[in-house]
Amino acid sequence: MTRKNSFLLFLSACIPGCGQMYQGYMKRGVSLMSLFALVVGLATWLYFGQLALALPVIWLYSFFDTYNLRRALENDEAEPDAYPLGLSGMDQEQLSGLLAKRHALLGWVLVLLGLSQVWSLAVSYFTDLLSYLFNTNLHWLP
Repeated sequence: MTRKNSFLLFLSACIPGCGQMYQGYMKRGVSLMSLFALVVGLATWLYFGQLALALPVIWLYSFFDTYNLRRALENDEAEPDAYPLGLSGMDQEQLSGLLAKRHALLGWVLVLLGLSQVWSLAVSYFTDLLSYLFNTNLHWLP
């Protein structure tokens, strides 16, 4: 194993998942980065700021896992790259088979999610328009 630059390792460790990817552990890094982005997205979309309390935990885990991985790689004790939480058992064929069977369901979920966002935008625009036209506050409407 070639030794990585310590400064670049520190910089990449500051972004969840990047430290693992810098050391060649793409599955682990992408998983951590996706988890961090998912928590940020859900906390924002659901207006549930308490969910963001998980972000420092994920960040700290990722940061220290970067240096534990470095130590393990230097001592030739590192395990092969794998998805965390036992997701490695689901290989490419199983995942593509699952998506092939459920592609219509996934498509309808995404369509409904998009329609809900369009509806929310339309209601917001319409209440703003009525509020402007009648010079009243209609923001109590859904």
